[in-house]
Amino acid sequence: MNGFISYAHDDHRLFKTFRTHLKAVERAFGLTFWSDERINAGYHWNQEILKRIEAAEVFVLLTSPAFLASDYIYEKELPAIQARRAVCDQVLVLPVVLDTCYWQLVGALWQAAPVENGSVRAIADWKPQRQGHDRARAAISDSIKTFYGRDPIPLAAP
Repeated sequence: MNGFISYAHDDHRLFKTFRTHLKAVERAFGLTFWSDERINAGYHWNQEILKRIEAAEVFVLLTSPAFLASDYIYEKELPAIQARRAVCDQVLVLPVVLDTCYWQLVGALWQAAPVENGSVRAIADWKPQRQGHDRARAAISDSIKTFYGRDPIPLAAP
């Protein structure tokens, strides 16, 4: 199964931290998340991003003020993700709120994470932040399990 991470380059540090938490989701469900940091030199980056969106079944939107301010994300990535979702009902879109912002602008169609006491709470507002990261990771894992009817893959015995 293929995943796609959409994030603003201004949030690269936050992206890298959250990316570490997503590694457990990849291992648990045999999923590979792709992000634009994997584009090789010489590749046409816009075509590569749109190709990866077209192949993905799981999308993680790392929302923040910078994410919402990105013209590329708003005008290219999000319409491509919505178009992918429109033609394939087996596509899961998961907004993750990194920092306090008007996340509902892009996430109102889908439940965002992390949630505490029934309300979305930005990861930046958690103390310590790793609890917010883990709560968002758990929400993503639960959503994949429920949406696709897949259980996590147990570690094989030696």
